[in-house]
Amino acid sequence: MIGHQRSPSPSQWVPASRSSGASLAASIARSGYSSSSQEVVFDYPGPQAFTFEAPPAGNQMNNIEQQKLITALREHRLNNILELCRIENVLMNSDGELLDLVEPLADAWSYYVGSHSLLNELRGLTRSFPFSSECLDEAKWLVDHDTQMGGGTQNYCLAVLMKIREESLVRKHAYIQTVAPEMWGGRSPSQSALNQLAERFIESWTDAVNRLLQYWEESRSRSR
Repeated sequence: MIGHQRSPSPSQWVPASRSSGASLAASIARSGYSSSSQEVVFDYPGPQAFTFEAPPAGNQMNNIEQQKLITALREHRLNNILELCRIENVLMNSDGELLDLVEPLADAWSYYVGSHSLLNELRGLTRSFPFSSECLDEAKWLVDHDTQMGGGTQNYCLAVLMKIREESLVRKHAYIQTVAPEMWGGRSPSQSALNQLAERFIESWTDAVNRLLQYWEESRSRSR
């Protein structure tokens, strides 16, 4: 696969700190659900951002514009999902005239996932119930070891998000996170409280994944 290293195997994953950060129903609060620990959101300073401006309909990018864009991709000055999706959409509708962008864009998608930008994006959408880093790690591991993908994927981010959906990883990791002892400050919650918290995680995380996948669904609709 272009531009990223394989994710560690499941046995190598290190549990992240957990938090709900939200005021739950009174029954959950009475059961002792703890929001004292905080999820880590990575905030690394990066190079100066580059704003991509798509060419007007019917026009193609000239060589100078292409080289500027390729340089920006290689220097990771384009590292947010909206900008990368816009570039991908232009590439998909270029009738093969922008092939020099294929590899830099694939590398940019891999960097977007590997630099924690995807995790930050998901946690920005799930501030009350921060998205599980372990869920994302498992999705990356499954993509990396998916033999049906052959030599890899041109869009690592999309492949990871689709794997979360297809393998029902949100539900799996929501329950893992819900029953973790540190979630409850050493207390023993009722089954009702566990179920309520799990459903909150599932609802929040599922909505976040669906909102990101909507970028590609909307793009496909415009291309028809």
